[in-house]
Amino acid sequence: MINPSFTSLDVLARSSDEAKRGPSRPELHARLKRAKFRDDGEDSIDSEAVMLPLPADLDSADPGQIFDTGFEHESPCSPSVAGTIEASDAFDPIPRASDQMSSSQVGLLGPNDMNNLRSMIEDSCLKTQPSFKFVMPWDRPGLANIFNRKRPSLMPKPVLQLLEPTVSSASDQPSALIPSASVKRGCYSDVINFNLDLSQAEVEEKVNRQALEKWYVVFATGPEAWPRGFDLHVAVRDKKLDDMKLVFGNRSINTILRRGQSMIQFVSWYKSRFFHLCLFPMTPEAVEEYVQFLHETNRSASVFHGFVEALSFCEHVLGIQVGFENQPLITHKVQRILEIKDFERKEKTQARLLTVAEVEFLEISLVDEKMDLIDRVACGCILFCLYSRSRWSDLKRVYGFVQDVVEKDGKISGYIECRTRSHKTARLVSRSGAAMPLVAPVWGVTSPPWGLALSRLLKAADRPVEVIDHQPLLMAPKPDGTWSHRAVTTTEAGKWLRKLLGRMNPEAEYATAHSLKSTPLSWCAKWGLDPEVRLILGHHKTGKSSAECYGRDNLAKPLRDFDLVLQQIRTKAFVPDSTRSGMIQEPERNDPSDTFRAPPETEEAVPESSSSDDMSDESDSSDSGDADATDAVVAPKTWDPDTIMFRNKKSKVVHVVAVGGAQTFSCGIKITGDFEKIAESPFLELRKCRRCAQSRPLKTAGQVAAALDKLRKS
Repeated sequence: MINPSFTSLDVLARSSDEAKRGPSRPELHARLKRAKFRDDGEDSIDSEAVMLPLPADLDSADPGQIFDTGFEHESPCSPSVAGTIEASDAFDPIPRASDQMSSSQVGLLGPNDMNNLRSMIEDSCLKTQPSFKFVMPWDRPGLANIFNRKRPSLMPKPVLQLLEPTVSSASDQPSALIPSASVKRGCYSDVINFNLDLSQAEVEEKVNRQALEKWYVVFATGPEAWPRGFDLHVAVRDKKLDDMKLVFGNRSINTILRRGQSMIQFVSWYKSRFFHLCLFPMTPEAVEEYVQFLHETNRSASVFHGFVEALSFCEHVLGIQVGFENQPLITHKVQRILEIKDFERKEKTQARLLTVAEVEFLEISLVDEKMDLIDRVACGCILFCLYSRSRWSDLKRVYGFVQDVVEKDGKISGYIECRTRSHKTARLVSRSGAAMPLVAPVWGVTSPPWGLALSRLLKAADRPVEVIDHQPLLMAPKPDGTWSHRAVTTTEAGKWLRKLLGRMNPEAEYATAHSLKSTPLSWCAKWGLDPEVRLILGHHKTGKSSAECYGRDNLAKPLRDFDLVLQQIRTKAFVPDSTRSGMIQEPERNDPSDTFRAPPETEEAVPESSSSDDMSDESDSSDSGDADATDAVVAPKTWDPDTIMFRNKKSKVVHVVAVGGAQTFSCGIKITGDFEKIAESPFLELRKCRRCAQSRPLKTAGQVAAALDKLRKS
């Protein structure tokens, strides 16, 4: 018979005694097999290995054997608990058998009840939180910063100085790299993104891919979003973006990117409300709801017009069925919202015009020997963009340079011309196959002529105009001063322009790359040139296609008018930076182009002596004879008096040493047989060693004595 005093609490007490004795060997082996391990191989603290042991005879065939233990005479709580808490305070006394029989009858436990009881006990054991909470020393606060494998950097990393290679000696030993504290980069180091190490073709491919990725999201909404006549099933399924290029033809990448950005914003909004339904063909209600959403979120007017233009692009350019027939998408409500947003626009801020003084500073910087060569090349390219009235993007792929420069009676005049087929309106003229000429006068607003200095600087920078073929006019420089394979972006050009003008006036107003085209066209408008002339100078259509077709050279007369405007600015007869009442005044000075004379070419006789001095004179005369001495840059020059010049036989870099004797140049480079002594050098401002120009020439006692002797005699 069943012991009527048996309760679940007795079973728990029995389990406690079994825990003291420990599980049997088969049961221990089974539990060890069920134990789980963490990824690092250590036992999990809250795994099944810490479960309380169950009674060994719980599943016995004879349930009566479980109850012949005399638990009814034991304390209701375990010994550990009974030792700390009074049983009479924590639990009610266990009723005797007579009381239990008088209250209720307990029957036999069936197999299902026994399984349920066993499951209840197992669940209660598993839900018990582990009491083992030992923290390892390396996990404790404070020590974790010491023993952590990925410790934060407590010391700042040292910044290494720029390494400059020394001039190789006559021996075969490799030249060593030494840190130089005097090496200074130009303005380009603060404006060029050196992390963008891509070619111009790779940059354009990257932008093209970004635009196609946006349109892929639009085309993936369903076949209804595909242009008429195109099956994009394979392109959408396999994500072949190159197969989508044919859809857009020869449209500009920037146009495709802008329209795709507007459409992908609409797709995101549409999917949030209509899930995976295709957005085409649209309904006027959906367009109104989206425009109302933009209005409630206080978006700018450009977002509204961008969406409307994107719809027109999809319908008229791509051939997508945007809406239903005879059902306009732009309703009167949408038009009224657009009018409200247009009225709320801020005042238009146009690119500011450069002053005449700033343009003069850029021209003078071309022959400023103290500036970095790369910055001087940038000044020349900026001036070419200004005087050719071009956008900066028009210079990303130019070719066919022609220097139309003539000299008559010592007076220099002419133009620098190149062509491009990569410009904003290239698609409109692609059918005729005509290229857009970019022509700039060699004379600017001051003397000497900037155009001649530009060609010399490009040649000195290893980028002569003769080899520029479908390449950017201004390549992005690298940190070491060499040229990369990509063009300077419009953003970088604007930063570079502001950095250069900051050398003249640190508080100069904000200027952008578009200021270069706006400035000369504004000068022409203030002077009073006809609108048709200004349209031709700005590379815009005049509406006279037939006359332009048979005119051949339609820039001849507008360029002469532009030369007149520049000539009036040089003589101060026209002051475009003044107010309307003071723009036109009497000339204050003569035109510098009338008084400027190109230095004549010099030919030195070669004596029969074979000394080093004679050989240096011979090399000088050959250099001056090979170069066209047409401006001050090419004219042979000498360094400061009381100095001796040496030229590297290979690199043609000119170094200097003070009179008095020394084993090294002023820059610190040792005088070896790789250098030759010269008296003067053409292109001196380009070939001069910058470190020699910035260093102190007096380094030895003999040099100091020679300088003191000269000072005493004077």
